[in-house]
Amino acid sequence: MSDTDPNPIDPNKRRRLQQQFEAGSEKLAKGAFDYAIDMFAMCVTGDPGNLLYAQNLIGALQRKFGNSKKGSSFASIRGAGTKAAILKCNKQKDWEGVLKHGIEMLRLNPWDTFALTSMAAACDELDHGSCQLAYLKLALEPDIKDLDINRQLARALDKEG
Repeated sequence: MSDTDPNPIDPNKRRRLQQQFEAGSEKLAKGAFDYAIDMFAMCVTGDPGNLLYAQNLIGALQRKFGNSKKGSSFASIRGAGTKAAILKCNKQKDWEGVLKHGIEMLRLNPWDTFALTSMAAACDELDHGSCQLAYLKLALEPDIKDLDINRQLARALDKEG
């Protein structure tokens, strides 16, 4: 699995994404979590194979929730429509849509294993191996003994070599 995109990002778009990333990093350092998360989410959506963008988005989300491993109150209820959208995109093989809606679910609960494993599967389809591994490793945080996620991670690691 490689993280090379058959459709490379336009240099102007890359520059804009980098500016958004830098703005998000500055705001995160000041504790402005929501603004930083918005910037990082745009970066991940614009370049889903960039591991640094994905790691910073997840890190900002986890810090926002105090690394509680729980997310917001009633996240599963509030995110029911988002999860349905992820399933729909998955059935339609709309991998960018899976990532977009996955990010929305992670805004409610950054430890949501359904969103993380769906995003990992989308990354696998888009050939973004390092991001796939990162999402799967994060999905294990709430329950390191989850057999299904461990199997997915093992297959991804095997594919990675």
